[in-house]
Amino acid sequence: MQNPTVVRSSYYYRPLPSFPNPNMNSKFPTPPLPISAFFFLLLFFSVPAISHPSNVACGEAISSCGNITNITYPFWFVHDDSTSLRSHCGYRGFELICRNNTPIIHLPAGNYTVTNIDYKTHTISLADTGIVFVSEECPRVNHNLTFDPDSVLRYAPSDVNLTFFFDCTDGPPDLHIPCLGSAGGNRSYVFTTETMRESYHRLPRTCRAVVVVPVLQDVLMAYIADDLPTRYGGVLQSGFNLSWPNVTSGDCGRCEHSGGRCGLNRTSNSTWNFTCFCSDGVKTFHPHCAEGMSVYLRIYSLFSTATARSISVFLHYITTFRSSSN
Repeated sequence: MQNPTVVRSSYYYRPLPSFPNPNMNSKFPTPPLPISAFFFLLLFFSVPAISHPSNVACGEAISSCGNITNITYPFWFVHDDSTSLRSHCGYRGFELICRNNTPIIHLPAGNYTVTNIDYKTHTISLADTGIVFVSEECPRVNHNLTFDPDSVLRYAPSDVNLTFFFDCTDGPPDLHIPCLGSAGGNRSYVFTTETMRESYHRLPRTCRAVVVVPVLQDVLMAYIADDLPTRYGGVLQSGFNLSWPNVTSGDCGRCEHSGGRCGLNRTSNSTWNFTCFCSDGVKTFHPHCAEGMSVYLRIYSLFSTATARSISVFLHYITTFRSSSN
């Protein structure tokens, strides 16, 4: 048998792997498998391109804490010592802490006790934690109510404001709070929005602190007839309502409109990024659950599995051939 003629070109080339030819007695060495390419393929088919299955339940789970038994989405619980939580399902700023069987929400101004959640009207009832359990008739509020700019919680239509002037050197003597006097003779006052307009020229001008807080309008109206400066404590302890919109906007709105639920994914100890939890168990960092996402994942899974098996068979074949050639 005549040996085959090998034609060499004038440029350099890498020879392809050669396999045994039953019609040839000679054996050609098999070049080693490009290991870097192999690991690249493994990494490529191990990292999801768009989304991945969620390890966080985002269904209709209902939690309870004390007397509040209907806590569910968009609210979510976090423990005081929870530093390992990687992701959660719920709105930003809607995290609750269950402390001593009392649900507490933290707002930028401080902690507030949750007394009720109404999902039909989208309202949550709160009371200042520093006041709600105080038995005295003259509690002193220490801060205004402020909101997280990234939260959708806002005042409810049932709220009105009370304005407190503390430790004032001037003001109308007949309108002061009797039980909040000071040793230096300073006085404190409480006004509704209406009484502030009516007594504008008599308002105190030199005070140590001015605090504005929301209260329930119907409770306030019941106490005004009974002299607000002496009974305002009951109004504060009744709390106030906050509301969240029926339809959210932005990324969360697009996520919910596509059938998903909003959540956050922790990227560092203090950084949380938006995440959309889809109804088919997919967690995506895009603000929507695209149609066919489940089909995409199934195709992706089948394709990656088939590729991995093909690589495995190829490696097994090369290894077997190399062993037999030795």
